[in-house]
Amino acid sequence: RVGIIGAGVFAHKHANAIKQNPDAVLVAASRRNLDELNKFTQEYGIKDYSDYKELLHDKTINAVLIATPHHLHHQITENAAKAGKHILLEKPMAHNVDACEQILKSVEKYNSRLMIAHIIRFMPAFMKAKQMLDEGIIGDHVYAQSHIARKWNTPNRRSWHLDKKRGGGMLATVGIHYIDLLTWIIGDEVKAVKASMSNPFLGKETDDAALLFLTYKNGKNA
Repeated sequence: RVGIIGAGVFAHKHANAIKQNPDAVLVAASRRNLDELNKFTQEYGIKDYSDYKELLHDKTINAVLIATPHHLHHQITENAAKAGKHILLEKPMAHNVDACEQILKSVEKYNSRLMIAHIIRFMPAFMKAKQMLDEGIIGDHVYAQSHIARKWNTPNRRSWHLDKKRGGGMLATVGIHYIDLLTWIIGDEVKAVKASMSNPFLGKETDDAALLFLTYKNGKNA
């Protein structure tokens, strides 16, 4: 039994995915915008909570899906873990390293299961590539590369996507998918990063272009 915290644009994708899973049922959602919350909960026939903490107090809910602005992730996740919920957390994990470490401490302390919603690694083509590399079918990988070029300021973006303090920016919102994919395929932790981030397209305070060079503990590069 699942509750969604942050019933915004992308929550519809999650709600439809939950509906297709025979082992899960969506029972509630929360959002501060009451009009939008009402539309969402009526569409899916579920209970509404204007305060996510009330949703966490619902003992019939086993797990929560957190799809809020990035800077809110760590506090909501900590409260969810404390309430005994298992957690699927939208990427990125949080807006800075300290917040990520707080999340890890909380889920360990309260014995909650945590998964970050890095979906690209579950795409069949990438799963097959990972399998072939792990089994040595196509040899060892020495260098990996990922490139993304896309329209960033699409209609489903919100003001916080362009706000640095709230964890916005192209790299944290979209580029994080490919950092995760590279790290998963290479199979080790990053030990060094060289990066250049800029905003030549929109001219906002957040990045809309970035170049990263990653060195992994196993000597591989991306």
